[in-house]
Parts: sequence; C-alpha cells; structure tokens
Amino acid sequence: MSDTFEVREAWERSRRLAQTAVSEASRRVRDYAKAEADYYAAKAKAALRMKAEGVPATVISATVKGDPEVNRLLYERIAAEGLYRAAMKAIDVYRDDARNTYDEYRRTMTGDNL
Repeated sequence: MSDTFEVREAWERSRRLAQTAVSEASRRVRDYAKAEADYYAAKAKAALRMKAEGVPATVISATVKGDPEVNRLLYERIAAEGLYRAAMKAIDVYRDDARNTYDEYRRTMTGDNL
C-alpha cells in the first residue's frame, strides 16, 4: 500500500472492524454471563433434588454434571465462553491492524517511506 488514499481507507476499515468487534464482544459477554448463571442455577437445583432423593452428599458433586439439563447448560456455557474469547481476540487483532495502518498512513503523509 503506497497510495495515501488506499492507506487511509485501510486504516478506516480497520477502525470500523475494531469498533464492530467491541460491540460484538459486549453482546457475547452478556450471553456468556447468562449461560453461566443458567448453568449454576440448574446445577444447584439438580444437587438439591438429588439430596432430597437421598443421594449421598459425597457423590452429588460428581453426578450432578451427568444430569442432562445441567450437561446441556454446561455445554452452552463453554460455547458462550469460547465465542466471547474469540471476540476479545478479534479486538486485539483489529486494534493492532488499525495501529499499523495508521502508522503507515502517517509515514505516507510525511513522505517518510521506510
């Protein structure tokens, strides 16, 4: 990219992508928090049910994750966490790209093409 206009366009595109990634991360962190809350609520409910059914307390912790509803919510929590972490990584990537293209843009504006 040597043309100043092209470099500026690339910089603006990187900034837009970074802003979109921040918005996406905000949405995904809410989804992750809800999935985590749902998982822990279902886990507690299943543990109390097992306790009421007379399951020994020493095995409740290990067996509660085998409950189909708890297991499904655990899967959703793990998936939501992965999506959130991917969005956070995208922020880093786009932010770095915006910095690099801005630096290149400044060099083209000052004529300092190293």
